Amino acid sequence: MKKTLYSFVCLCFGLAMFSACQKAEYSPLDNRAFIAQTSTKPNSSAKLTVGNDAVSTGINVRLSQITEADATYTIAVDAAALEKFNQINETSYVLLPESQFTLSSASLKVNAGEAVSESVDLTVSPLTEEMANSGAKYALPLTISLTSGDVDVLDAGKTMVYVIDRVVIQPVPVINYGSYVLGKFGTPAVEFDAWTWECNVNMSLLGTSVGRYNNQAITSVAVSQGTEIYIRFGDAPIRGDILQVKTQGSQMESKTQFAMNTWYHIALVCTGTEISLYVNGELDNTKTLPGAHYQLNTKGADDFSIAATNYFVAKAMVSEWRFWTVARSQAEIQNNMYSCDPSSAGLLGYFKFNEGEGKDYRDSSGKGGSAYSVSLPTWIQNVRIDGKE
Repeated sequence: MKKTLYSFVCLCFGLAMFSACQKAEYSPLDNRAFIAQTSTKPNSSAKLTVGNDAVSTGINVRLSQITEADATYTIAVDAAALEKFNQINETSYVLLPESQFTLSSASLKVNAGEAVSESVDLTVSPLTEEMANSGAKYALPLTISLTSGDVDVLDAGKTMVYVIDRVVIQPVPVINYGSYVLGKFGTPAVEFDAWTWECNVNMSLLGTSVGRYNNQAITSVAVSQGTEIYIRFGDAPIRGDILQVKTQGSQMESKTQFAMNTWYHIALVCTGTEISLYVNGELDNTKTLPGAHYQLNTKGADDFSIAATNYFVAKAMVSEWRFWTVARSQAEIQNNMYSCDPSSAGLLGYFKFNEGEGKDYRDSSGKGGSAYSVSLPTWIQNVRIDGKE
């Protein structure tokens, strides 16, 4: 009898707990407010592409349910949010100065019986020449907070970081074998285990069959024997529109077949024991290497070259050529494809190729390097190097 009574009590208790759990599971969520453009996602960001004209975008507050009473929110710059965003995303964005943007209002109101506010317009002005030349990347973090009403803010969706993506329009040289480039880094005989090479390039002619227009060397870096850094389009056993890198006695080809007369950002990252290729910021291919220690060649007069082979039959537009003695992360590559901070760690040489005339090229790294074409190249003015209209 006692056992039966005990079982009955346990059953009743279990049913009560199950009923309570069901009620807890299906109880309606509290109403919360968030920046509509975040879709409630934490670490939200959006790019604003700024050229020669100001750009604007709308910002709204959205509630998860229709509100029964008016709710008002303040929107303001949140420097701490940008610091957190940089930590999470391995970025180094600088807070956009107040002089570079306006908000049409600092307040957003959701009226009773509604769930979305009217828009507040964010307008960002073109970057000043000083800001553009600094290489710094700018961002504007905006956070909402409750001013009046009883619908509190959802933490995950309270902040939107607007990343300012500057349109880089500049002159570029057209380089071929007749005007190939030779250069030196400002720091001689550097030794390193890891490296990164980046460049924006547009090739007028690429082979579309195996062996066609092979060995078009877009860059060669003069390093100690047995390590080699040689980057080219095409080889005898591969198509001429495939990129190949040779280093440490190994070679790796791109999965991408590159198109002619098209801008690409290309990055190669070597950790010492692995090499990875990124095309327009996306991972294309990777390969394990035996591992080696590199040293810039102290015997030759030049540290690097571009198009310095008679196999180079294309006309190549180049810009933002950089060499680093560190392995850059994908996030760092994606956030700096068309400009970068000259004071970045590990940057050995940085040639923008934006002089607009002549055959000498400046080293923007501040380390005293130099480069020149062996004959005067053709210059094209006002080129948008990301390839977009």
